[in-house]
Amino acid sequence: MQWESKPQGIIMGLFSRKEKEPKFTHPMDMSPVEVVTHLFAIVQLADNESAYEERKVWANALSDMFPIHSSERADQFLNDAFTKLNQLSQFERESFLVQILNQIKIALPQDQISGPLKDHLRHLILADGMIMSGEIDALQMIEKHLGIKVDGLDEEELF
Repeated sequence: MQWESKPQGIIMGLFSRKEKEPKFTHPMDMSPVEVVTHLFAIVQLADNESAYEERKVWANALSDMFPIHSSERADQFLNDAFTKLNQLSQFERESFLVQILNQIKIALPQDQISGPLKDHLRHLILADGMIMSGEIDALQMIEKHLGIKVDGLDEEELF
């Protein structure tokens, strides 16, 4: 019996230890839960860190806005968002934010954007007890693109 000759690339590819590159969903193809999660991740990382309090605000926002969402799936969306964002330059993050905001306008009704989403963004920015300039920059883009104004962030109102 003779062994057939198989191209080595195919066989070696099956046993390769190389990690596959994660595939990221384009904002146009994201579900409402996924796109809101990416928005919150962008704001969380605007000050280059994600605090526990911010993660709690994100979880509460999803529970409020999407009561029947899967927590496990949402956690995966958040991890994917952090991975994606950490690979982007500042300019690429801003471009990605615009894509996310455009998708939010498609995925969510305006009353949800100007109501619960706006309120949860305010809670997110205030969650860790300080407002950083990166968060303000992200918020200004969000307000401009979504046509909302997040109130309650003035210094006098914080103390």
